[in-house]
Amino acid sequence: MKSPDELATPPAVTLPNPLLDAEGLRSLRTWITNREALVQGLRYQPFEGTDVTAVPVAEKLIALPRLRHAFVPSPDAVLVAERMLHLIYFELERRNPMAPQNQRWVNMTSQWLGGSVERIPWQPVQAQGMVIEGLTGIGKSHVVERALSLLPQVVEHFPQGQWGMQYLKHLVWLRVPMPADHSRLGFLAGLLRGMDEALGTSYAIKHAGPNARVERLIVVVMHLLVQHRCGMLVIEEAQEQNLAAFSRVFLNFFLRILNWGIPVVLVGNPMAFDLIKTHAQDTDRFSEGGWLTLNPPLGPNTAVWQRIWIPGIWGATLLAGGQEEFEPLPAYPGIADWPSFLWQLTGGLPRQLCRLRMEVLEAAL
Repeated sequence: MKSPDELATPPAVTLPNPLLDAEGLRSLRTWITNREALVQGLRYQPFEGTDVTAVPVAEKLIALPRLRHAFVPSPDAVLVAERMLHLIYFELERRNPMAPQNQRWVNMTSQWLGGSVERIPWQPVQAQGMVIEGLTGIGKSHVVERALSLLPQVVEHFPQGQWGMQYLKHLVWLRVPMPADHSRLGFLAGLLRGMDEALGTSYAIKHAGPNARVERLIVVVMHLLVQHRCGMLVIEEAQEQNLAAFSRVFLNFFLRILNWGIPVVLVGNPMAFDLIKTHAQDTDRFSEGGWLTLNPPLGPNTAVWQRIWIPGIWGATLLAGGQEEFEPLPAYPGIADWPSFLWQLTGGLPRQLCRLRMEVLEAAL
């Protein structure tokens, strides 16, 4: 027999979520709950399955640059992809348009158009932020690009059921580089151009003209991100000089985007995030979704270098036959195997290893 409390409490109702039920996003839950499936989905070897004996040398040389797109699912890379996909899933679930309060918020943002961002009150609900840092050449952008490639960037929604939406181009994710001129106006214009490229719109021409005012343009950009239900905004190439030039104003802007429910992921060199690290509140907000640091393998004898990176990159080939035995060189005393030699030449950086492999294959062909 049920207690009075149980009788008084209605059962929880799980609302269907058209954002996550859409074509291309139904697999998102699998990616974040099945690591083996995620690893297989991320892995990409462009030469795999190629009959190298049947391909002319000229065709091999044309195919060689495809090695740049190879993806080796190292533990760090898989963790970054897993966290990013989980963040998108969590935030789209939280912003389920079938929940009346979420639709009211989307409609409410239009009231601040035409005004300055300083006049907008801070909201009680905030999306999660994330930081992905690492040395140049470690493959930060490559990991981000590969993770996002598992999902469509835009999904079209037509009138359906109880949602009441007439038509929507759902912007699942957006990647925007920090501007070379260090200006917020340059960043906002670049963001609008990115939206235009993905959505087929003309927001940049309409809103980012020569008379555009930054404080008002910020409101327009945030409104459009909310309207298109942007699932994640990735800000890349956050080098030290880019964030340092307008560090506080840029961070305040990113916090505003978080405060409007849009997850923000900052990707860049560790030195770019020194200011965030000095403020506990900033660190908490930007790392809620994860503060992930990509490091090269600590040495040529590490398992990740010998068992993952060397087979994954150096093992890619368009040549018939296997790898020849390493022959010690007088110029490199004490080095007696391929992993140690390649470590000496590349410092364990995946980008350098990939470039070296391409040069070797080109010379051999």
